[in-house]
Amino acid sequence: MTNKEFEEKMFKQMYNVDRYDDTDYKDKPDVFITKKSGVSFGVEMTGCYHSETSARLMVDDEFGLNLINGKEKIPKDDLKLVEIKDIDPSPLLVELGISKMIYFKSPDKNQFVKELIERIGDKNKKYKKYDDGLKYTNLTVFTDSIIERGITDDIFSRIFLNDELSKLIINSPYREINLMANFPSRGFVPLKTSLMVYESDIFFEALNKVDSIKINEHKDELFQTLVGYLMSIGFKDVSLCKYNNEYNIMYGDWMIAFTEARTEVREQSDFLKPNIILNENIDKVWENDEFFLKKEAVKKSYAFENKVLLPLKFI
Repeated sequence: MTNKEFEEKMFKQMYNVDRYDDTDYKDKPDVFITKKSGVSFGVEMTGCYHSETSARLMVDDEFGLNLINGKEKIPKDDLKLVEIKDIDPSPLLVELGISKMIYFKSPDKNQFVKELIERIGDKNKKYKKYDDGLKYTNLTVFTDSIIERGITDDIFSRIFLNDELSKLIINSPYREINLMANFPSRGFVPLKTSLMVYESDIFFEALNKVDSIKINEHKDELFQTLVGYLMSIGFKDVSLCKYNNEYNIMYGDWMIAFTEARTEVREQSDFLKPNIILNENIDKVWENDEFFLKKEAVKKSYAFENKVLLPLKFI
């Protein structure tokens, strides 16, 4: 399987191509898509791997067997990370002629974050080279199973509490950055939208702890203040909609619904349009020193996954 064939396979796992008028696999970005509405957007794809060995295993179907059979060697830089060991094979493995397995050293979680910073930073720099006829471009970062197993337990805290990476995500020219992996109950994480949810919940929790800040009880103004805060930290194209007495932050393909039970991320409905105009004269509570201190304190004890329902898939 070539790299392009692998990227096409990963793309089809994430996007339902039947929903679009046209899908074209090119370069800069990797995929050009035309919606039924006539709007064209792009998808750029890149990998974030534990090692060169795991990267080749993702793409090359025969590489693993060739390693076990001695036809290929472990790359020099991976000798401390990868090992081939003899095993007591099951009847099925005996039938397949396999008596060895490939073992990987557990990945360094902080190293994974550094790798994400490098990958996203590099792709951000290349964004200007993409076709300017596209309305927007999304970035997909896929990982290997070794990294997935190592980061699933606390991925959100490790990514979102890293200031360098969170700022890189927020200020990225890509409309969305999707981390594609086999996380429990979902195949990917929309990092920019998830970070927006995280910042929204931090905002509300911090606001509730500041006695000196008096916010108008009218919810329209409260949520306008939230949008103003999100824009102040770098988010762009954020809008606000009120529907069925429910307030929704709208961004890209998603809307963040603030229900009484929890915060939910849902696919944005075509008929739902922004209907609350941001008031430029809203109180800038985020410039209050007490709010800043409370916000930093809230971040240290925040449990993201218990409070947010993320989408199960991207369609």
